Amino acid sequence: MFTKIAPILKQCEHLTLSMTPHENGELTVVLQSTLKRLDENAPDNAKQLYAALAMPLVVTASVTELEASYADLLAEYCQQHTQSQTALEQSLERVKESNKAARQTASATAKTASKKASKAEPKESKAEPAAPAQTESITAKTNPVSLF
Repeated sequence: MFTKIAPILKQCEHLTLSMTPHENGELTVVLQSTLKRLDENAPDNAKQLYAALAMPLVVTASVTELEASYADLLAEYCQQHTQSQTALEQSLERVKESNKAARQTASATAKTASKKASKAEPKESKAEPAAPAQTESITAKTNPVSLF
């Protein structure tokens, strides 16, 4: 069996294989991929791909059935795993590129605004100063003794 699966395993890196025998003669084989931690700020589609990659391949069957079909199941699992891994990496790369472009745009906008602000000179006001406000109230004119 291992001569059949060894070339397939080269496609998938960092796998953990465990086998558990059962009293009825069946065997449960679990193939789990070991993944790098995903950034918590990753987009939802990347989180979904990561969750798919984290799913193990679990097969319970007789030893004869496993001998006959496990290599094909493993090949399909590794193919799907590789495709999902590639899609995840592309998704994360697009996010990085978008973030980089947004930072560059924000930086360029800030620099442009700063240059415009430093080039702008304060304009002198040519308007006449406002006339001083009258300090006497109507009450003071009509009743010089009143405090209100």
